Amino acid sequence: MSQVDLSVITVTHNSRDYVADCILSVILHTLHITHEHIIVDNGSEDDTVSYLKEYFPHRIQLIEAGQNIGFAKGNELGLKHAKGRYILYLNPDMKLIEGSLDAMIAWMDTNTDIGLSTCRLITQDKTHHPFLRPTKLPTLLTFVKSVLGFIPFSVSLNRDTIYEEFEDDQEQDIKTARGAFFLARRSLHLSFDTAYFLLLEDLDLCRQVESSGYRVTYYPHISCIDYYNRSFSKVSSSWYYLVGTRSMNTYISKWYSPLHSLWFVPFRILGFLIRIPKWGIIPSFSAYKNYRTCILHQSITD
Repeated sequence: MSQVDLSVITVTHNSRDYVADCILSVILHTLHITHEHIIVDNGSEDDTVSYLKEYFPHRIQLIEAGQNIGFAKGNELGLKHAKGRYILYLNPDMKLIEGSLDAMIAWMDTNTDIGLSTCRLITQDKTHHPFLRPTKLPTLLTFVKSVLGFIPFSVSLNRDTIYEEFEDDQEQDIKTARGAFFLARRSLHLSFDTAYFLLLEDLDLCRQVESSGYRVTYYPHISCIDYYNRSFSKVSSSWYYLVGTRSMNTYISKWYSPLHSLWFVPFRILGFLIRIPKWGIIPSFSAYKNYRTCILHQSITD
């Protein structure tokens, strides 16, 4: 198997309206390195697959999962086909607009103690947003306060995890890299934990890197627009809560202990129940049914 410098892996699900911008931006920002772009489609119900086959037949390697197997399993499926020295995990709603991936590869070649790196993520109007910055690692208390509604549900918006002062223009070590864009050194043999269906896989990988004795870093010389609300705007808040808290439970069990995850379960249930008046009874249990179907599909592919 001949090796290339960079393998870009993008997991899609109903991403027809914006995946082309992602693919084209990768082409425009890889000037001198060899690269491949692997697209793993997680059972899109729109015409994402036919669109990719028609317009990018020779620019991408398309893998059809056939159903929604989750973000972690989708990336692992792509990784099996990757030939790169480095792996860039890139969401379909991302668009590189400044800098080159060549420079980022060269930077990691020079700094061999870096295991994983992310770039400067900005909004559609090219401004910074706390949600897009790296964060500290959450604590057990952070998760409890989050599910009970005392702080925002998203880890990226919690007071407990936000860096009070973050230098957007400075290279620096960080605790977490947002999963929408992270560049990993292939030789570390990092792998997504497929116990996660969606959310918190990025925190898990960053902890894997740190446990291996490597650095997680922020490289500000590449800017990438992150249309972070595109994918999650298509799902209900109740479904997002169920998937997110399942990932929290997985994370707690892995990085703390299974005993901690046991006492977290009642808080997870309580958090769901107290939100039902806002979500509505029928939408809430419809989301639960949909969530169970997704988890069943994930289990079948194990």
